[in-house]
Amino acid sequence: MAMSSVSAEAADIRCRVPFDFTVKGKSLAAGTYEISDVRGVMTVRGQKDGAIVLTTRVGSPRDTRARVVFEKYGETYVLRQAWTGTGGTQVAPSRAERELAQKARSGQTAAVEQIEIPAL
Repeated sequence: MAMSSVSAEAADIRCRVPFDFTVKGKSLAAGTYEISDVRGVMTVRGQKDGAIVLTTRVGSPRDTRARVVFEKYGETYVLRQAWTGTGGTQVAPSRAERELAQKARSGQTAAVEQIEIPAL
């Protein structure tokens, strides 16, 4: 009984990320990752490494495309959102990411790009 209530609350996706990226300041290598979000805590697990961060809900439960969304600042990719098919969660930017965004807005670096990777 407890297992079914946990799995009903958990939201899991799996994706293949073709570039190195950061999650709240932690660097992760390109590879296949499982991402789960349970009650505002996102866990990103790869074959060799991972990260755990707090998230907030975003979007609509009607958005059924399972995917992860990255923001790209020059050659730096940052995990921003995970969409499981029942809604999305968002990672708040770190101080370093806010600085990158400010430089992009002021024209000091390339504009911010959003990159979507579909779930496997």
